Amino acid sequence: MAVTVTVTPTSPTAARDFCKFDIAGLDLNDATTFDANDSPSMEEVRYYLTFELDSVELGRSNVFACNADGEWQFNNYMFPESGTWHVHVRKVSDDSSVKDETVTVA
Repeated sequence: MAVTVTVTPTSPTAARDFCKFDIAGLDLNDATTFDANDSPSMEEVRYYLTFELDSVELGRSNVFACNADGEWQFNNYMFPESGTWHVHVRKVSDDSSVKDETVTVA
């Protein structure tokens, strides 16, 4: 399943609106680390969000793992200024972005 990020409200106003981010489609475990002799048999995938404006990171979430359905929710982020922001869902293991969601902030 593809990773999705849903932002509420969809068109936030800078320094006024608190936003909620609903993330879905995340991998719970890293299948490349499978070892039948270990318990658990696969490593948990850990993620974080970055909030970037003009390729500059201006915010970051806490590190998280998704639930069994591949979902997670981040509440109460306020964009500090207007512009076209990129919200990245990144893996802790290598900082790679698994999703880049564009948010236009008034």
